[in-house]
Amino acid sequence: MLLVSFLLTLVIGLLFAWPLPQHVATGIPCSATNVEKGAVRSMIAGDHLQLLYNYWIFSDMLSGKTRFFHNLYEFNTGDDDERRYVGLDLQPFSLVFTAGYWLGGRAVGWNLMGFVSLWMTCFCTWLLVARFVRSGLIAALASVVSITLPYRWVTLLGGSPTGLAMMTVPMLLLGLTVAVRERRVWGGIVAALAILFAQWNDAHVLMFGMMLAPCWCLLVLAGNRDIPWRDYRYWLQMVVAMLPFALIAGVIVWTMMGKGDEIGATTVAAGRSLAEVGLYSPKAVGLIGWRYAGHENSVYLGYTIGVMALGGLICWLLCLLKDRPAPFREALTWGALLLACVGVVLLALGPNGPRDGYAFRLLRRSIPHFDMIRQPAKIYALLPSLLALFIGMSMQACSRIVPRRSQYVLLVGLVLGLIFEHARQIRPTVCLLDDHQDAYAAVANDAHAEGKDARVIVIPIWPGDSAWASLYQHYVSLYRIRMMNGYLPVVPQKYVREIAGVFEFLNGGIVTDELLDKLLARGVDYVMLHEDAFPEQCSTFSVGFTLMRFLTHSRLSLLKQGQNVWAFKIHDGPHDARGVVPDWPLFTPSYNASHEAEHCRNQGVELVHEPATSGDHFVSVVQNGSVTIPSFYHCSAPHPMLFVRARGEATLDMTLAFDEGATYTAAFEVHSGGAWRWVPVDMVLSATGQQVEVTLSVRHGTVDIDRMVYGSGRIPDLGVGEQFYLPAAVLCHAGYTDLEADAVQLRADCQSTGNRGGVIYGPNIPIATGRYRLEVKYSTEAPAGVDLGFFFVHDGQTCTPDVRMVVGQPSVGEFSFGEKSALLRFVLNYSRNADMKVHGITLTRLE
Repeated sequence: MLLVSFLLTLVIGLLFAWPLPQHVATGIPCSATNVEKGAVRSMIAGDHLQLLYNYWIFSDMLSGKTRFFHNLYEFNTGDDDERRYVGLDLQPFSLVFTAGYWLGGRAVGWNLMGFVSLWMTCFCTWLLVARFVRSGLIAALASVVSITLPYRWVTLLGGSPTGLAMMTVPMLLLGLTVAVRERRVWGGIVAALAILFAQWNDAHVLMFGMMLAPCWCLLVLAGNRDIPWRDYRYWLQMVVAMLPFALIAGVIVWTMMGKGDEIGATTVAAGRSLAEVGLYSPKAVGLIGWRYAGHENSVYLGYTIGVMALGGLICWLLCLLKDRPAPFREALTWGALLLACVGVVLLALGPNGPRDGYAFRLLRRSIPHFDMIRQPAKIYALLPSLLALFIGMSMQACSRIVPRRSQYVLLVGLVLGLIFEHARQIRPTVCLLDDHQDAYAAVANDAHAEGKDARVIVIPIWPGDSAWASLYQHYVSLYRIRMMNGYLPVVPQKYVREIAGVFEFLNGGIVTDELLDKLLARGVDYVMLHEDAFPEQCSTFSVGFTLMRFLTHSRLSLLKQGQNVWAFKIHDGPHDARGVVPDWPLFTPSYNASHEAEHCRNQGVELVHEPATSGDHFVSVVQNGSVTIPSFYHCSAPHPMLFVRARGEATLDMTLAFDEGATYTAAFEVHSGGAWRWVPVDMVLSATGQQVEVTLSVRHGTVDIDRMVYGSGRIPDLGVGEQFYLPAAVLCHAGYTDLEADAVQLRADCQSTGNRGGVIYGPNIPIATGRYRLEVKYSTEAPAGVDLGFFFVHDGQTCTPDVRMVVGQPSVGEFSFGEKSALLRFVLNYSRNADMKVHGITLTRLE
């Protein structure tokens, strides 16, 4: 049985996880629903890297290279003794990982864990089903069902600890069944180990397993027709058999009750709101929706399971009509399993379940800590085991009705159909792991030369719960560098308040002596910048702005650029700048710098609907009326401008209120008649303030205001035939900046395709009405005819047709920019067919 389950798991794994088996020694899975060209890329941020880091910590402690019971390399704010970490959780998978890691590296260790989890799931499910059905073939076929459900692969391939911990559910049910029905102590021990492993690996599996355990014991008792109700020895043996599980479960409950203060100090102390839960809840359409439907895909059951359930119902009815006494308790168990599966499915829908998720909301009110669950589909952790047993008993009923020769063909055919159907839902993405990073290596070597521990802060800094930081975890683990950043699903409020809240200004390139002195006081001598892990929410401007600030700051020196990662050393005082310093004309504002007037704090305005505006609405402001933009980080940007999309005739005052109390007021005019115009307004920024609140108030006249954009740099007013060149480095981009070539380097083995969102996009600036030509300047070593991707231009209203970028052919597109247009947005999608350098875009006005 053990060997056969191994072979079954191997076949299923090869079918579902391909192409992972091709990269088993160099990569780990990171997603089950790849939707872009190419399923293999290097260093994809995500939960898989975060979990890999935690397994590595344990193995590194065992090897003696990391201090026992300490997690030194993340959330380290200067005191190693504060970083105590037991490190004995995540068992037994940490031991499995360690064995694989020592034999073949991190990827081997990770992939070995996944296989062992699937194998033991299949094996334990087989043992479980065999106790409810008489046929070994049926038990084997049902065990396969437990490792084909798409949710199992979504969690396992996505790097969620739930995917590994789901192994403990059939262990738990098997142990409880043996303890209750057979009164054997080893059953209680297996159940105790299962619930202990669940606690060590995943809180969701633990909670749902604890909820299921008493219900399962009652079900096993109800399905046993040979209970000697008056024999006290029978019940005594059962109590003894259950004792190991009861003791461990009691300790776990007592421990969890004592963690109230710890939970209260985290960012989820008040629980998850129903609105937040709703964002992560699947809809019922996902139960049968075909392939890649977002959250819905994770709860996919499909049609074959429905056919099996219906067939089981018909067969059990026929069994009861044919021979009522014998199968009654089996049919009762089958019905209870059906209700359990339906209950799990309904709860998995969360607020999207029947009656607005009444059952889910009831559990939130009734069960402690249930309101901390953000992803209701996690309860699907119970479903593979319940479903396997349910289908096994359906097959059992079928075997009573269908002739022996026909039943084998029918049952095997149904299981093969189920495997095929579920395999079609899974399309893994593989993350290749870097085994070196030049910038981090330079930091480690420099600190070693000075006889110090290497301590860094990595930009962008997050509140601690962003998957982007998983990249940092991997790289610091390669060189055992201590960093102030970290990544946890639940973050201590102290970190958010004292670290992220203080140093987040560095994201926007706001580098003050005060911040640098605070870093040095904590022993942090280096600042790392991940150029290709810098989404728009990090800063008011694109990453080029932050990079320029770091390169030109008097107390920072560039230690090393390791392609997409830059390492800077902090000095006690001014230090001579070295290397190439870019001279870029402007910087792309992020969506943080763009504000819809109707969403601002307004007084004396009228909200008007008009499809020609950027948000389908604008505000009409009369005399003494005002529009106030929410405060934002101005970053002391060079050549600061506020661009106001306005219409009318009016005199306005622009008042800037800075966070340190200073204010500045200047008047400007709007003369556009009945047409929308972008009005540029010069801003005078505070030398010390970091945030600014902008109020536009009407002194005379009436003006319509649609949108306002904060920008840095002079935007040219092109005449017909004139050109304007924008370096790619000032746009929002993936890849990394090559200063010598003044270009953005895209790597085929690392970058995403962009999925029409773009790997390079911007500049998100207003331009004059007219017709334009846009040409992309790039270089590549690929031969002529290679398709490098495509680009298009979006003006807030429409997109131009895609322009293919083929080596040896012009990469030129034309478009019109009219009154209804808002901001110029160039978007480049990447084919990943070859490496390329994107130097910039040339904009030429044609008319």
